[in-house]
Amino acid sequence: MRAGIIAEGRADLAVLRNVLEGCLGVARDEVRFLVPEYDEDATDRHAMANEQRSSWLRVRDECRSGARIREFLELHADDDPIVVVQIDAAEAAVAGYDVARPDRADPALLSASGSASSCSTSPRNTTA
Repeated sequence: MRAGIIAEGRADLAVLRNVLEGCLGVARDEVRFLVPEYDEDATDRHAMANEQRSSWLRVRDECRSGARIREFLELHADDDPIVVVQIDAAEAAVAGYDVARPDRADPALLSASGSASSCSTSPRNTTA
C-alpha cells in the first residue's frame, strides 16, 4: 500500500505518517508528502511567499485542482494507493471554510464517538 498525504503543516504530516504506520502498517518509505513539500529546509521556507506555505486554503485548493492527487494515484495504481487529507477544524468559523462545527453538548455525538481509542484495524506485520 502507498499513502499520499495532503496536510496543513509539517507536524501534521509527521503525526499522520505515524498513524498510517501504526494503524495500517504502511511503511515509512511508502508514504509520500504531497502538500506541504517536506524536503524544504528553513532557508526555502523563509524565501517562500505566503501562498506557497501550507494552510487550510492550500489544502482546499489542492483538493479542488486534484493535480497532485491524480498524479500520485496514477503513479502508484498497482500499489493500492490511498490519499489522506488533513484539515484543522480550528478555522471552521472562517469565511470560505464552510464546515459547521458539531454541538459538543449533543448526547448523540458523544455516544457515537465513544471514548478515545486506538486504531480500529489491526496493523499489518511489517517485520520480516
